[in-house]
Amino acid sequence: MRLTKLQWLWLGVVATIGIVLAYLVSILAYFVPQLSIFSGSLSPAHKPITTEAGPSSLIAVDLRYQRIANRWSYMLDVSLGTPPQNVSLQVDTGAGFTWVKSPPAVGSTSCDNFSCRKNPLYHQQRSSTRKDLKRSFDYIYGKGKHAAKGNRHKDHIHIGGVTIPQFMFGIANKIVEIDDGVAGLVPHDKDSLQDQLFRGGKIASRIFGIYLGGATNRKGSLVLGGIDPKKYTGSLSRHDVVEHDYFKIRLDSVGVTKTGTTSVPVSQTSINVLLDTGCNHSILPVPVVESILEQIGFPQQPPVPVLSKGYELPCAYLRNTSITIDFAFGKRTFRIPIKNFMYELEPNLCVLGIDAAPEFFVLGDTFLESVYVVRDEDDASIWLAPAADCGSSPIALEPTTRNLIDFGALAVNSGSSVPVQINAKSISFTKGECESN
Repeated sequence: MRLTKLQWLWLGVVATIGIVLAYLVSILAYFVPQLSIFSGSLSPAHKPITTEAGPSSLIAVDLRYQRIANRWSYMLDVSLGTPPQNVSLQVDTGAGFTWVKSPPAVGSTSCDNFSCRKNPLYHQQRSSTRKDLKRSFDYIYGKGKHAAKGNRHKDHIHIGGVTIPQFMFGIANKIVEIDDGVAGLVPHDKDSLQDQLFRGGKIASRIFGIYLGGATNRKGSLVLGGIDPKKYTGSLSRHDVVEHDYFKIRLDSVGVTKTGTTSVPVSQTSINVLLDTGCNHSILPVPVVESILEQIGFPQQPPVPVLSKGYELPCAYLRNTSITIDFAFGKRTFRIPIKNFMYELEPNLCVLGIDAAPEFFVLGDTFLESVYVVRDEDDASIWLAPAADCGSSPIALEPTTRNLIDFGALAVNSGSSVPVQINAKSISFTKGECESN
């Protein structure tokens, strides 16, 4: 059968389209792995690791809740040296270096306080595998009130059933206003706990998820190299880290919701906040705290004292209310009951764990005990979801691969084997397995 001129024309058009499409596909296949240089146009795709990754693809450990007077901490129990010595470290997302207490030391390591008597010290002379690196460390926390200094060493560390030979850490010989040693989780330098685990091949990615259970559960959990979907509800929302070496994201607004009303804004000015597991209270701008106290009917009138270490009031005042404090990060808002910010100082006297400050703002344990937090170092992002506890089922995640391009409504998937839901800046890569309250 002979083709007409029109049919030949259509065949030519179809062939040309096919050639162009094939060319475009080849271009995408070549360039997509390199597209991470275009910041802001990409969304990460995370792929759960299969069992072939081996048992060391993640480390999941419980965190012990420790209360000392009016302060509390989430402690990571590890062992150091040969033979192993048990050591307890405060998990701190506001620090990037791990150090321990060892006698003799000046300050709180003199064992005059309850924490030192309860948590054992690391005796450096008792370990046959310790190496002195002949280098010092000197860290200041917060506004300079807390500090630790000493020397850097290497020794074997055992954590969650995994051993890291020659782990680099510090041995403090002077400590100011700190009860325990610190397990630093953020990359102030390349020797954070997570970085050393990753370089040693003990975890599959520089991703970790942390859950703080509060005084009710009296425990927490930490997954290094992955997350635990049984510690949160719904989807995780993605938020850019605003200062790469810190655990900071942008808080866009704060509001207060009373029973039967809509949220009343108390701040619509964006600020950078540090998510800090090493700080009990949350610290917000003075006008924001004044407005919160006014909205909840706090008896003390403004101006509020700066860094007052909370506000005392009868426990029943907050326990019997359904007021929430609402924190908006982009399009995601967390409405946290105000009673979650309260802790008991003595019978019938409680403290609202929110402080006012002119600068350096923090969302501490009083906020984080209501939110599950994931840090993805390679993507420079923090992911948030409402915290819950319906068991434990940690999963390992591979390092972030930027293989999903978001062109407005168009998404081109260049190889991810799992579905990724795009919603503006929010990507749900693993749903929480707990039911919403």
